[in-house]
Amino acid sequence: MPRIVKQNQTPAIALASLILVMLFSTPLSAVVTLDIDFDSGSLDLGATTVSASGNTINMVGRDNYYGGGNWRWFYFRASGVQGLTNLFSISDDFAGGAYTLDYHAMRYSYDNETWFQFDNHYNTGSTYRFQNDNPFSQDQVYVAYSFPYSYLRTANKVNEWKLNPNVSQTISSNADLVIGQSPGGVDDLGRTIAPRDMWGFKVTDSSVPSAGKKKIVFGASMHAGEVLSNWSLEGTVEFLISDDPRAIELRKHAEFFIYPQLNPDGRFAGNNRATIQNPSQDP
Repeated sequence: MPRIVKQNQTPAIALASLILVMLFSTPLSAVVTLDIDFDSGSLDLGATTVSASGNTINMVGRDNYYGGGNWRWFYFRASGVQGLTNLFSISDDFAGGAYTLDYHAMRYSYDNETWFQFDNHYNTGSTYRFQNDNPFSQDQVYVAYSFPYSYLRTANKVNEWKLNPNVSQTISSNADLVIGQSPGGVDDLGRTIAPRDMWGFKVTDSSVPSAGKKKIVFGASMHAGEVLSNWSLEGTVEFLISDDPRAIELRKHAEFFIYPQLNPDGRFAGNNRATIQNPSQDP
């Protein structure tokens, strides 16, 4: 805040006072920090570097794609970014082929719910870079390869779906639609991943006998980083349990067996593809 210089102060004292005011009233440069300690978080933080100004973030994707040196999924939280137009950079060693990055847009979110597309994307031939035109408006931002679909979202959706009259247990599931737990383990970053529930349930018109009904199975997230399968399955289930006339008719003629999270350990740990128990094997 401004400081009043008294008339009896010498010019030297007044100048010193002004310098102190300027020093302590000017914001220091923000220190940008990154972390992945949350559901589905993923990045090689040990190799990722942040510039001294905090404006450039040189990311390194996790090489848990069978040791081939490729990355496919990243998802992290950056703090201390308010007022910055960070430049994010990562190698183009993408598991789907470097050329596919030419058409891909990375995402960011302030609340981990509503996501936006970065304004600018550049594939230089060795690195892929992305950046916004305007500074971040909040101190903390989530950055991801695509729209995340967390393990917790699956848990919440199953708790919602089990209340629907068209949803029922399978032979192997309990009243909470749980069929068992994943084994858990230690991921490639040395983090302990606790066992987690796995679910299975059936969607059908239970008033119609099951004899003669078609048996159709849906599963999602066998490959940990492929979140599109979960978004697609969520939409499919929402349709199948709805009052849409087509869904009503389908439930009369088929039993839909739903397994919404086939690789919960890999998803929670932020793996690209494999389970944490067998990181070098395609599940």
